[in-house]
Amino acid sequence: VPVAHVHSTSIIRVAWKMPSEANGKLVGYQIRYRRKGSDGWKDSKLVKTLYIIIENLLAETNYEFQVRAFTNVGPSEWSESGEEKTKAELQGAPRNVTVSFLQESPATCDGEYYFMLTWLPPAGTEESRVTTYFVSLQDNEKETANRTTETYFTAKNLKPFTDYTVKVSADDNPSKVSVVVAMTPAAEPEPVTWNPPTTVISESETADVVLSWNEPT
Repeated sequence: VPVAHVHSTSIIRVAWKMPSEANGKLVGYQIRYRRKGSDGWKDSKLVKTLYIIIENLLAETNYEFQVRAFTNVGPSEWSESGEEKTKAELQGAPRNVTVSFLQESPATCDGEYYFMLTWLPPAGTEESRVTTYFVSLQDNEKETANRTTETYFTAKNLKPFTDYTVKVSADDNPSKVSVVVAMTPAAEPEPVTWNPPTTVISESETADVVLSWNEPT
């Protein structure tokens, strides 16, 4: 019996074991599949591996799979059916994307500017349904792309006092994107140091006193 593992809304991986006995020299395998309850089967090409990737399937649909072996004598009988259901299409983009600075201004760590992004899964889905999120960060010079399996991401190595456009999407529906704009804090000004005036001279010819000094360096 073939064992199927769902990959996405349109892809299923089907695997099987070698037959314990073969009538002749084994040359390959063939899969056939159909929507559960339908009449027509669709045959795959002949493969020599113990698995095959079936693509272009319908979302949230049950499929049946059968496998047979080919030898130099001919094909075997079809196996019993295995079943699997493709993932449902996501309803939209990740929700409630929030930017949080991890320290007070400036948000730095070892001289780096950074912030934390958090979000919720798309509406109508469970968190476990999404296996990967895509996070991009774009300033006025470049765009960086990142992946995460979590519902949070730490953006690092950012520039101070800069607008970043943040886009978050889920693996099953990358066309649905949540967008927010975050600005990193301004850099703290460097402290100003100076020396006090020197060479104070007092002059007095009357009751008044005149003081003079040199400019600080």
